[in-house]
Amino acid sequence: MFDELAQLDRDRIDYSNRLFISSRAHLVLNAHLEVDARNENKGGKSFLGTTKRGIGPTYATKMFRYGIRAGELINWNAFLERYNGLNDNMKADFGI
Repeated sequence: MFDELAQLDRDRIDYSNRLFISSRAHLVLNAHLEVDARNENKGGKSFLGTTKRGIGPTYATKMFRYGIRAGELINWNAFLERYNGLNDNMKADFGI
């Protein structure tokens, strides 16, 4: 997202008061990127040809109901608790 915002700045496009992030949006974390890359690097019949940007694993954690939403950043202590829980689940489920 930051690269896209930088491009808008370079093109002198004003996005103030036009860019909103929902508090319900799920965050893509480094763990999601790592899982995505590991799955793609396995190759074979499970190879999907993804962008390795973590979208699939982020959606999976959303469906498993332990994903983290942007709105959880408001309460840092609660965010850290959810983040640590996500990491524990990712270690158990994916070995990262």
